[in-house]
Amino acid sequence: MSKVTPSSKVLHFEGLRGFAAFIVFLHHYVLAFYPAMYTGLGIQAHNSFEVPVSGTPLRLFYSGSLPISVFFCLSGFVLSIRFFKTKDSMSVVSGAARRYVRLVIPILAASTFVFVLMSLGVFHNHEAAYITRSDWLYKYFGQSPDFTIMLRESLFDVFYHNSRAYNPVLWTMQVELYGSFLVFGSLLVFGRLRYRPLAYAALVILFFDTYYLGFILGMLVSDLSANGLFARLKDKLPLVAGLLVAGITLGLYNIPENGSRTMYSLITFNTPDVKFGILYTTLGAAMILFALVNSTHMQRFFSNRVMDFLGKLSFSLYLLHLSIIFTFSCFMFGYLERSLTYNSSVLLTFPPTLALVVASSWVMYRYVDTGSVWAGKLLWEKVYGMAKKAAPGR
Repeated sequence: MSKVTPSSKVLHFEGLRGFAAFIVFLHHYVLAFYPAMYTGLGIQAHNSFEVPVSGTPLRLFYSGSLPISVFFCLSGFVLSIRFFKTKDSMSVVSGAARRYVRLVIPILAASTFVFVLMSLGVFHNHEAAYITRSDWLYKYFGQSPDFTIMLRESLFDVFYHNSRAYNPVLWTMQVELYGSFLVFGSLLVFGRLRYRPLAYAALVILFFDTYYLGFILGMLVSDLSANGLFARLKDKLPLVAGLLVAGITLGLYNIPENGSRTMYSLITFNTPDVKFGILYTTLGAAMILFALVNSTHMQRFFSNRVMDFLGKLSFSLYLLHLSIIFTFSCFMFGYLERSLTYNSSVLLTFPPTLALVVASSWVMYRYVDTGSVWAGKLLWEKVYGMAKKAAPGR
């Protein structure tokens, strides 16, 4: 996930990012306490509705795959839009120079927070997993805290070895960093070329079943938008509605672990090397982004105060929510479940969990996330200043 400082022209994109981050939080909450709603496995169910719901469009409100693809498409869009509007290569070089610092400071802060929680022994996910029947909830945070390992993971291994022992959501950071540089490199190599559609086609073929496809499609939408090629499509209701419905449908691609057939079995073929989940969710995310670019109503919705607030918190919320679920939520659920029903315990745990996630995300946004933006700009100014002084003839 990446962020840019929002302006009045891109608030709706940041709002969409915030909404997607909130859905990821809901996804992990459901996966922890109602795992059958995700896996479709009856052995994990606590209610009769969980397995049937797992194969319906209601997954929109707790599916983690589509929001992740939305993150990557948005990154491709926002990292390239300034270049396509100005054709200024220095904006690309500046973005590349700041990228690592922009990502690593919040990552280090979130991992340090996890390290402190582990040192205090307040993770209760293993005990809760026995009650919730969530295999996913049980498989994390079983190691002893090690500050050196945490530091190395945060600064290096998370990007180059996809290590995420101190925060499972960090698996996206390797894709985010490499995908960002895929965008920057593409802009510098063919961003001004007249026949760059051929380059887009080549990249799509090369990365068609990987998460990097999201960056490419986001960059393509950015290019088309900046060059005014969507002007005639603006607010065409049938087009926008069709894209939105198709995008959500593809984005919710799901073949349940229980092996039951869904409508998605019709578009899953006997080609084991193709990652259909990544391909379809990425195409769905790109369609949603395309619809947003062409819909004034969607832009207004994702620019409202709630979405704007979520957009500001999105990166912090994404990095922090899992550690709070695995500590506070699991503890409170276990405590309540001793005297209340299962459903009551889960529902009563949710409001304080949400409040704690939002509060901690705001603190991190205020004191860490904005600081990482400032640090990246400061680094760029230093590097650029030194380069200008070292330039011949100066």
